[in-house]
Order: sequence, then structure tokens, then C-alpha cells
Amino acid sequence: MSRRRVGRSAVVLLAGLAVAPAPVRAPDGGPRLAAAPAGGGPQRVTVTVTGLSCPFCAYGLEKRLRRLEGLDSLHIEFQSGQVVLYLRDGSKVGDQELRRVVQDAGFEARKIERAPLPPAS
Repeated sequence: MSRRRVGRSAVVLLAGLAVAPAPVRAPDGGPRLAAAPAGGGPQRVTVTVTGLSCPFCAYGLEKRLRRLEGLDSLHIEFQSGQVVLYLRDGSKVGDQELRRVVQDAGFEARKIERAPLPPAS
């Protein structure tokens, strides 16, 4: 195991993987909010997330997002902080639920954009 300085944070190289220290999570002190219905039809949801700094961080967030009901697939680019989710028709995943899942993983959802997908032919 070796340590290397990258920018201002230390990165630990372990078996060829770069692992940065995990962000500190804020305690969840409030009640959970019910998710508002997102609307009809399949959707592409793009979430801008702050705090993603390595593949390990992205994997932790991906594990939590995969539990969302109605998720078809997702793609995370940790370098840019972009998370793209593809939701099935009838998915009730709302913006509040997305923000909560991202926050529970230790990150912050800055911006959420939704776009309808054309029906599959």
C-alpha cells in the first residue's frame, strides 16, 4: 500500500485502485419526505452531484441508487459529477427522494433535470 498526494487530499493506492477518504455524512435529523410522482412515461433524469471524487465514491452512490423503484439503468461520471438515470414508465421517483438518496450516500444533489424519453418501438 502506498500513499500519494493528489491536489489537497491524500489518495491511498491499494491493489491498483485509488481510494480517497470518504466524505463525512451529515446526520439525518428530519422526517423522511414522501416522494412526489415524477410524471408519466419513461424519463431520463440527470443529477449534478457534488463530492464525487473517485470510482469508489461513485460505486457507493450507485449501490444506493440501484434500490430505487422503477430504475431501468444508470450511468455515473465521477469526474464531472453527472449521474444519469433512466426511469421506466410509471416510476414514482421524485426529486425529493433523489436528493435524499444522494445525501444519504454522503453527497449533495445540486441540480436535477428531467426529460421524457420517446416510447420504445
